[in-house]
Amino acid sequence: MRVWRVWIYAGWILYAASWVMPAYYDHDSGGVPGWTAFMMSVIYGTPLHRTIAMTNVIMLGTLGVFRMKRERITRILLPLMLASTGLNGLWFLLSLETHNSLSVGYYSWWGSFAIVTWDLVQFWRNPGARRSDVKRPERLTPSPPGARRA
Repeated sequence: MRVWRVWIYAGWILYAASWVMPAYYDHDSGGVPGWTAFMMSVIYGTPLHRTIAMTNVIMLGTLGVFRMKRERITRILLPLMLASTGLNGLWFLLSLETHNSLSVGYYSWWGSFAIVTWDLVQFWRNPGARRSDVKRPERLTPSPPGARRA
């Protein structure tokens, strides 16, 4: 298994875990899980909050990375993920303004975007990372001398 695949799996696992971790602490309600923070952003948020929340759709689009061609990743997914990672960093600046304390869920969520974006860059830059190069070999043991291959 290629190293970039291990890291992209780790990024997706971190992303999934961040939805149940407390994203921030509010003075009234205590720890707010990531999925609740997402719903509050979509329902009650400003257009900027909604845009940042919708970056999750782009992250879900990365699940198809093993089926995509490198050219498509370069043209579509990679720039969107770079922009999403930057936009998601705005929550940190917004939290300074609203005096909410961000928690482990937010940093895990933001870190998962950074990890997956970095891995997409590695996937795009590595010519050996194409789908055709990661097929499993037919035989794991060498054929005996004189044996015919199927």
